Amino acid sequence: MPLEDFNDMLKEKEFSCLWNKLLSNYIIKKEIKELSFMKDSATKRYEMFLHDFPGLLNKIPHYYIVSYLATPVATGCTTLSNHKKNLKHDIYH
Repeated sequence: MPLEDFNDMLKEKEFSCLWNKLLSNYIIKKEIKELSFMKDSATKRYEMFLHDFPGLLNKIPHYYIVSYLATPVATGCTTLSNHKKNLKHDIYH
């Protein structure tokens, strides 16, 4: 879509309100995710991934999950297995 058309759409009140809500939600989610990278362990981020995207674990390649968790790809598969083990240990102990 040309920028000029998009700017014309923003002049419409309903579209402008919708756009602002979508943009606000996106920014808030992005800030929460970035804060998580600074304060949470990779295992905690994995736990939040499972909560936010239930059922997705076995539907996509694990290297995508490793990338999403911001874990180095070279150690990602091993690390992902460790996160699973850590969560199982935390759940059952």
